[in-house]
Amino acid sequence: GLFLVEVVSIRNLLLDKHRAIIGAILSDHCERCRTITDYLDDEFKKINKNLSKRPENIEQLTELEEYINSLGNILGALQNFIAEMMSYQNVLEKYKYKTDLDSGTQRWSVFGFPKKIASKCAEVQESNVAVKRRFKDEMMGEQANFLKTVHELEQQVVGLENLVDLSDVANIASVVKEVETRLNAAQAKVKLFNLFINAEIL
Repeated sequence: GLFLVEVVSIRNLLLDKHRAIIGAILSDHCERCRTITDYLDDEFKKINKNLSKRPENIEQLTELEEYINSLGNILGALQNFIAEMMSYQNVLEKYKYKTDLDSGTQRWSVFGFPKKIASKCAEVQESNVAVKRRFKDEMMGEQANFLKTVHELEQQVVGLENLVDLSDVANIASVVKEVETRLNAAQAKVKLFNLFINAEIL
C-alpha cells in the first residue's frame, strides 16, 4: 500500500531543535562573555586603584615605580582576555543575540581601559618626578642631621673603652644597650638613604 509521510511537521520539529541548540550555545557564549567582562572590569579597577595611591615615603615611591614597570606583562595578559571577550561578542552580534544595555556598556568600557591605564601611568610617572624631588630635598636635610648623629655615635663608642668599673655593671649595660639601639637606627637610616639613591638611578 501507499504511505503518506508528513515532511513539514518533521522539518519544523528539526528546525525547532536546531534553534534551541543554537539558542543554548549563544546563551553560553553570552554568559562566558559576561564572566570575562566582569573579571576584566575588576582587574582594571584594581590597577587603577593601585595607581591612584600617593606615595608618602621613598619606600612607597619605589614600590609604585616597580609596580608600573611590571604592568606591561599584566596588561598583555588582560589584552588577551579582551580579545577573547570581543570574539564572543562578535559571535553574538553575528547571530543578532540580544544582550542587556548594561553588559554592552561595560564591555566597551573594559575595551577602552588599557588606553586609560596607559594614560594614568604617564600621569603618575610625571607626578613621581615632583615627589622624588621633594623627597630628595627632605633627604638632604636628614643626611646633614645623620652626619651629626654618626659623629656622636663615634664618640659614644670610643667612650665605651673607659667603662671598666665592674661595680657599675648595670650602668655600663644600659649605656651599651643605648649605643646598640642608636647603631641599629643608624643602619636603618643608611638602608633608607641607599634605597633613595637606587630610586634616583632608576
